[in-house]
Amino acid sequence: MSLNWLTVTDDEQLVPLEDEEVLTRLEQVHADVPGIGSAPQGIAWVTTKRIAFCRTSKVSSSNATDAKSWIQSYLPALLTGAQSPAPQSHTHLDSLSIPLARIRKTSLEQPLFGANAYVVEFVGVAGGGWITDSPLVVARFTCVNGGSETFVRAVANAARQFSELARQKEEANALPAYEP
Repeated sequence: MSLNWLTVTDDEQLVPLEDEEVLTRLEQVHADVPGIGSAPQGIAWVTTKRIAFCRTSKVSSSNATDAKSWIQSYLPALLTGAQSPAPQSHTHLDSLSIPLARIRKTSLEQPLFGANAYVVEFVGVAGGGWITDSPLVVARFTCVNGGSETFVRAVANAARQFSELARQKEEANALPAYEP
């Protein structure tokens, strides 16, 4: 799992990894990762190796708000020579990449009122930008204009393809049968 390390082109196309194929692209997806934050709208991709999400705009109003609050907090101190306030750590969700091999459980939540949400529980990868003590991470994807079922089917197909490729690699690397 990597947080805020996804590579996307200027026209919002996912840059695939080696031997990776994009199976589905869904727009207007809301992502929420407790402990990190949420992205009000973005694009989700399901590939043969991972689930990827990227916030639609790289520069959002929250970034502008952060810049404004920084200027209001630090500029007076810089001009007067007073001590600057301690910087606050901000975590945010710009992008997320979840390898299929790290997924432990998925579910589709279908509330009586509101949009369906696809919930993915996965194990975080060390050095992937995850800032928590818990190794199990939960991400919740909500398709704003429908498409949750498409998302679920695409992840199921990707998981099948991933398992089949892993099985084929295992068979190719199998030891020869013992013959006395």
